[in-house]
Amino acid sequence: MRLNQWSWLGTRAPRARDTRGFTLIELLVVIAIIAVLIGLLLPAVQKVREADARMKCSNTLKQLGLAMHNYHDVNSKFPPGYAFNFFQKGEENFWTMYVLPFIEQGNIKFDYSWGIYGSGTTNNQGTQWGATINGTSVTQVVPLLLCPSDTGVSLCPAGYYGTPTGLSMWRSNYACTFSADGLLYEPTAVIPWSTCHQGARNPSTASGLRALFNWNVQRGIRDITDGTSNTAMLAEQLVGATTTSDFRGWWSNDWGGAYTHMLAPNSSSGDNIPNYKEYCVAGVNRPCTYTGKCWSDVTAGARSNHTGGVNIALADGSVHFISNSINQTTWVALGSINGGEVIGNY
Repeated sequence: MRLNQWSWLGTRAPRARDTRGFTLIELLVVIAIIAVLIGLLLPAVQKVREADARMKCSNTLKQLGLAMHNYHDVNSKFPPGYAFNFFQKGEENFWTMYVLPFIEQGNIKFDYSWGIYGSGTTNNQGTQWGATINGTSVTQVVPLLLCPSDTGVSLCPAGYYGTPTGLSMWRSNYACTFSADGLLYEPTAVIPWSTCHQGARNPSTASGLRALFNWNVQRGIRDITDGTSNTAMLAEQLVGATTTSDFRGWWSNDWGGAYTHMLAPNSSSGDNIPNYKEYCVAGVNRPCTYTGKCWSDVTAGARSNHTGGVNIALADGSVHFISNSINQTTWVALGSINGGEVIGNY
């Protein structure tokens, strides 16, 4: 009898190698599993990123609140929100300029006696202002004042009112509280070229409510009769699209660096200006309306891309996250320095 050639070794004959690959169904199952895992992971990653961005914005507001108080310690009052003709005709200064030295940005130097648009003659802004005065300083971006949840650096039109060739002003994500329940400018503000904020169109005319900052006023802790822990100082604001003339966040120009509690946080109602549509360009979470009757008939709300609300800094330096659904009466009360309201939980 003939023996199998492998039997004497006590082993089995080797089988042919199985070269079969994945079937199409198996491959599709694997891809589906991976897709499900990615779908579960991405929202978690996005939540972590957003939580980090929200914390960074909160920390910036904390630093700005501290800077405001350091300025107050030196000057016995907070900086003006919008200063016009403090030193000469046509000169304009904005609160951001005053706090830079207190957030370790003292190397960005401004000559306040000229301001941004100083000319020396009434309403003839910009004629004597250029790179030799404040033109370069106003174009130097401060990364601290950009919220990572927004678009990043948003530049204003190049060459605006004497900005040096190739340089642009820029937008900040942080604004001061200018009004509790009305237009940006309070009824007593004397603005040479505009008066319609002084009448019945401005709710603050009837209510008498005032905020911590405004046109040509400097207020201190002694003026906050509602208490510093009940009064808003700063909030987040989404910036206009880069290279446009959108006023939102344009801290060194008309209407910029200011917001009102007339609009709820992240309100679906548009930020309102006169019919200058190039100065309010609607975008995601940045609606616009154009029903203002004059230059000073303007509103701008607190806005952010954070889920569910915005960060604000109170006058005591504390920072709070405010829900979009906050009671409007409470929101208005937080905006005022003199309402005498009793503010509950929010």
